[in-house]
Amino acid sequence: MTILKKITKYSTRIILVLFVLFGLGFFAYIQSTRINMKQLTLVSEEKFDGTKLSDKWLLMGDGSFHYTGFYDNDQVSVSDGKLLIRLNRKDGDAGNQLYSSAVRSAETYTSGYFEVTATLPKINEFNAVIALTSNDALINTDPSLGAKIVFASSNNQPYPLLATGIYYESEGEPTETQNAFVLSLVYGESHRYGLLWTADSYSFYFDGYKLWETKSTPTSTEPLYLTFGFEFPYYSTQDLSKLDKTFTINRVRIYSLKP
Repeated sequence: MTILKKITKYSTRIILVLFVLFGLGFFAYIQSTRINMKQLTLVSEEKFDGTKLSDKWLLMGDGSFHYTGFYDNDQVSVSDGKLLIRLNRKDGDAGNQLYSSAVRSAETYTSGYFEVTATLPKINEFNAVIALTSNDALINTDPSLGAKIVFASSNNQPYPLLATGIYYESEGEPTETQNAFVLSLVYGESHRYGLLWTADSYSFYFDGYKLWETKSTPTSTEPLYLTFGFEFPYYSTQDLSKLDKTFTINRVRIYSLKP
């Protein structure tokens, strides 16, 4: 029997074997990207019990103007084990305008694994963002002095892409960013967004699996705080009178790195 005839006769078995091998290889690869919890120690967990923020968190910039809207502390609420940040048009201190807010951790950090369980809203132009940052992050030209490390952003809705990356005053040069593909519907569903910050790199995680790792950006030697909230664009093309979205944060876990 010629080789061609043998291949034809056993083609179904060959395809099945190749499929199984591919599946096993893919599974092994996926498993290799899981966060290694043995290298971590849980130091803080927030489940947002009660009806108001604990003293672990600070509201950012009440009354401040951000391009197309205002920050208002009343846009933040806690109920049913969830932190809710609302974006909508209403009658507020600045009149009938668009209002939202942002929340930051009272503590600052210089390394660790940060995992936020949250639901990114289905929204365009107005980004719901989870990041590590500092007051001067976006004006620093040296990322080792602090940068904005975004490990979740809603600006790719409705696609299965998660916007992540490092932002600072790069003077027009490209920085390390990635619209990471995920095997899940990202928006309107609860997921775990993680960032592993070591002395050498930042690694970005989705539901416990690594998406990518920085290669060339120096990590910050200065402390950063954790923040989540809406960011206003310079301008918007949509009907703002009908805009009403909520950014939901269910839980925050912060881990230190074991020596």
